Amino acid sequence: MSDYTHDVTRIKKAIEKYEIDLTPPVSKEAIKQFEEKYKIELPKDLVFFYTEISNGIEGVHELVPFEKWEDWEESWNDHGIDPELIIKEFPFEDDWIWENDEHPLPREKYESVSYGNFPLIDLGCGMSCNIIVTGREKGIMWHFADVGIHPSEPKVGFLGWLADLLETDYDLFW
Repeated sequence: MSDYTHDVTRIKKAIEKYEIDLTPPVSKEAIKQFEEKYKIELPKDLVFFYTEISNGIEGVHELVPFEKWEDWEESWNDHGIDPELIIKEFPFEDDWIWENDEHPLPREKYESVSYGNFPLIDLGCGMSCNIIVTGREKGIMWHFADVGIHPSEPKVGFLGWLADLLETDYDLFW
């Protein structure tokens, strides 16, 4: 846990401050089966949170519990995780706002937005917070919308992103 101590401390302080009810963590075996099924290795800090701290956070915009990862009908793509897309390399390192691009959009580039990621929070109105699980951005949280995508600012992994979110925008969950 030493790599995560700072962010975990921040998360635990926010949990205490806002009296967040946590759900029991997921078993490491369940995560391992998920990784084997989809042929991916999840970011270690994401696995740490879900196996050591909590299985998501409830609220209006919930941090999705593990059991909803695969078939979350409310996900931004309306079908959960596609086994063929999740293993492809997420190709982006910088934001892409396709709303500003000329039309028609480059089909191949637009389709690659679905590669190597899945949503952890549905913000509504076509927006979500997604974890990148492949490519150079693996482990970084990105924001997805119907008009474009961009990495979290600053670019941080799941635990740093969650700590920042709980410290600055906890009302997102209410």
